[in-house]
Amino acid sequence: MGTLYDVLGISQQTNAEQISRAYRACLDSMTAETSNPSNAENDLIRAKAIKEAYAILSSPARRDAYDARLAEKANPIVMIIEKPPLPWAAILFSSVFVIAIIAFVKIRNKEVDTVKAVIDAQTSLAEKVRIEEGEKNAEASLARERSQETRRAEEKMRYETERARSDGRRVHEDLQQAERQQRAENERAATRREHEHQAELSAERQRVQQQRYNMERAIRYRQVSD
Repeated sequence: MGTLYDVLGISQQTNAEQISRAYRACLDSMTAETSNPSNAENDLIRAKAIKEAYAILSSPARRDAYDARLAEKANPIVMIIEKPPLPWAAILFSSVFVIAIIAFVKIRNKEVDTVKAVIDAQTSLAEKVRIEEGEKNAEASLARERSQETRRAEEKMRYETERARSDGRRVHEDLQQAERQQRAENERAATRREHEHQAELSAERQRVQQQRYNMERAIRYRQVSD
């Protein structure tokens, strides 16, 4: 069964430094080789497989997840081929034919397993990207909610501040109106008291004048009588 370790030509016990060296060696090998135009598609698949393998195995977390998946899929397949007795020539021909078929099947299985490994790696990467995008979207949604809450709080504070100012202006205007009314009332009271005082003074003068007149009249009357 082909694995990502097989793609880089390393064992499952290889450390991170050895993985990096194997990756560079694979890239150098592909660069140095002269590709046949007919194998361009295979070279492209191999290059992609090498890069995907390195992307998975160079990350400890991804490598652990991949190793766990390999352990789950480790189901050996035993193939038993029975042939009836044949003449030696037929046996030899059949053996060569069977060996060729087995080799072809192994090569194809290795290619299929490599493609499956790449697909699994891509699926893992896509799942990780989806999770990361979900987390980013959740963070962005939370940031928007916090921004909206902050904006609502600011608007409420501005409204309450403006309302307090309006109430303060109204109270100030009411106080000024009450002061103006009180001053007007005081002025009217002062004017009324002044009028009353003047009236009292006038009445007092008239009383004094009347007393003086009466006294003068009484004096003249006595003089006339004498």
